[in-house]
Amino acid sequence: MGKKTRRQQCNAAHKSHVTGSTDVVSQSQHLKLDPRGDGMYSGTFRWLESKEFPRLPPFPSQSNANQDSDKSPVDLSAGWKEYLTSRSSDLVTTATQDPSMLDALSFPVTFLHVTQLLELCTNTELNVLVIGASQKAEQRVWRITNYWDEIAAFYAPVKVTLYFIGPEVEECDGSIHKTDASSNLEVRHFRGTFGDFQDTQFFSDCTPDTSVIVGYNTGFGNFVDSQRHELLFSWLPDLYRIAESHIPTIFTCANDYADMNGEFAVQSRVIELDESILRCKMWRHS
Repeated sequence: MGKKTRRQQCNAAHKSHVTGSTDVVSQSQHLKLDPRGDGMYSGTFRWLESKEFPRLPPFPSQSNANQDSDKSPVDLSAGWKEYLTSRSSDLVTTATQDPSMLDALSFPVTFLHVTQLLELCTNTELNVLVIGASQKAEQRVWRITNYWDEIAAFYAPVKVTLYFIGPEVEECDGSIHKTDASSNLEVRHFRGTFGDFQDTQFFSDCTPDTSVIVGYNTGFGNFVDSQRHELLFSWLPDLYRIAESHIPTIFTCANDYADMNGEFAVQSRVIELDESILRCKMWRHS
């Protein structure tokens, strides 16, 4: 169970001979992709390790929602522009100048959008199980940004526990203490498959009423395009377990022509889900 990787030709780095353009060169460098040592890119989140992501301002108070206690001050109903504007008036400009912000925000905001659309997360506690997570993508966003706090802030005062689960997870991230994290957010890291996680004490707290599973760009449907089935076969045991758990599950796809068609076919024909499946592309800036 891991993420799809994409082989790319790594261009040799060229030194700049232009003087007086340090800021421009630095900004351009930070917008480059981060190739792995074996010539493979890690999934779809490929920013250089040196890349610094814009910080989100404090979440708006409920008073900004026109005194409607049932309405969130943040707008997830339309698209990025409406969401960013409702978060802070200057975020549209920030996102336009630095696309990495929307790339990283896609993780929590996609989760929020779908859970609102399906009217999930109505309990006093919420367990978010991020399966197929990796230290280069989902965990990295948690380590260096405050973006995952959007879930806790949106559902406050619900107690939110965020689990990063996957063979590529770094459990040592659990020792990182973030003083600025939301008071109603707890983060845990588990290295292993969803099946492994099910066999731990942690899973005993995860019920269909209190939990939502999400897998970001897992790629197990990409066999339609690649004609390779290794990744699908590595996911199958967990897909069966997920279906048997009856926990609401969200899968996002980087595209709607190979990944989505393949994953839809697997879920409906192989796993034979008897629930309706919502086709929903991940919120992305492109």
